Order: sequence, then structure tokens, then C-alpha cells
Amino acid sequence: MKKIIFLLLIISATLALNACQNDAFPSSVELLDVHPNIDNYYQIFIRSFADSNNDGIGDLKGIENNLDYLENLGVTALWLSPFHPSNTYHGYAVTDYYDVHEDFGTLEDLQSLIDAAKARNMDIMMDLVINHSSDQHPWYVDARNNMESPYRNYYFWDAPNVAYQSFVGGLVDFDPTSEAFKAEVKNMLQFYGDMGILKFRLDAAKHFFDKPGLTAIDTNAGLYILEFKAFLQSEFGDDAHVVSEVFEYNLSSSLT
Repeated sequence: MKKIIFLLLIISATLALNACQNDAFPSSVELLDVHPNIDNYYQIFIRSFADSNNDGIGDLKGIENNLDYLENLGVTALWLSPFHPSNTYHGYAVTDYYDVHEDFGTLEDLQSLIDAAKARNMDIMMDLVINHSSDQHPWYVDARNNMESPYRNYYFWDAPNVAYQSFVGGLVDFDPTSEAFKAEVKNMLQFYGDMGILKFRLDAAKHFFDKPGLTAIDTNAGLYILEFKAFLQSEFGDDAHVVSEVFEYNLSSSLT
């Protein structure tokens, strides 16, 4: 394994502590010297990070233009929030998994960022939202309106023309038991792996199997995720990885 992934989301706090002249706590750059096998990840909400074309919206080129700044902070890896086309500001309602939101740029801009980061030995991890899509995704629109749609079994149906929703706001759930959908996810991993992104953060993993009639998450989701990791590593080697978000709504009860 090339590096141990460590999500250092408190870089600003670290720098603040150093500004207070707390010599007992090393700076982020010093941490790299002490622990050379640890990556310092910096999460970027693209829409608000850096605007390269003065339209008031952050974009991929804005990130690329600030790689020197991030490198000087001691950042060695970037975690990009969803950059796909979406009908929501946050991006977790995806309408196209193989393109970039027009507010953020183009696939060419994404490739340029990947290449520029690689030149600085920076990894990139991307958010991949595979628990659900937007109800405006063409897959869902076609599946809802056509019982013979090839995308019909991508989704987990609550009723004949209504997909199950783990979340409100038009987020319709995929069916994790669908072999066709799993093959589609592998296509996504291949697509971005070929571009040079080998780290993926799987959103809402707690909900992959948390659906009516399916077995509990702790007996299914692990194998589901490992299948994607195994595919990635078979295609791109041991440096390819996935991490998964599991948000616990009631931590106190889970500890009892």
C-alpha cells in the first residue's frame, strides 16, 4: 500500500495553533516530515473554493490555480465534493455520472487538474454517489416511464413508478442487488480511474442495503464495497482505494 489515507480536515486548526506559538504541536508540513506515509487530505466544496473566471462560482480551474497554496499548507491529497451535473447546489443529486457540472468546467478541466496534482505528487479522491441519483437523471426518467427500460432494475422501487428514497429532495435510491447497476458502478470507476483518479469516497454507505426487505447493512454492505475495491485494484493496482461514509444519527444509542 503506497500510503495510509488520513483525512486531515483540521489543517486550519493546526495552523491556528501554530500561530498561537504552541511549539508542542507540529505544523502540517512538519507532520509530513515526521510521518511520511500519511496523506493530508483537504476537502474542497468546489462551488465555494476558488473562482477562476469571475462568475462568482468556484470551479476546477480555480482549484488548479491554487495548488501551490495547498501544497504550501502541507496538503498531499484533495477530496473533491461531487462535481457531476446536478439539479442541487450540493451536488449529491447527480444527473450525469460521466460529465462535469457546467458551473465547474469541463472534463478537460478535470483532466488538467488531475495532471497538475499528479505533477505535485498529490492524490485526488472524488465523491461517488451510488446510493441514489437525482429523480431528474435520464436513467430514472426513462425507468419510471417505461417498464421495459434497460435502467428499470437500476432502481429500488417502492411502488411501480416511485423509487424508494433514503433521503428527501428527489434523491431516488439505486438497487444494490442489481447486477446491471453494479456493472455501471464499475464503469464509473474505470472511467475516472483511466483519467487518473484512484481514490473514491462512497457517499451514504449506511443506506446501501438499508431498504425495505433487504438484509441489514452489516451483512451486505461490506462485501458490496469490497467488490468495487477489488475491481479497482485489479484494474489499477494496490494504490486504488475506496472509503465509505457511514453517518450515525444516534451515536449514543449505538454505543450502548
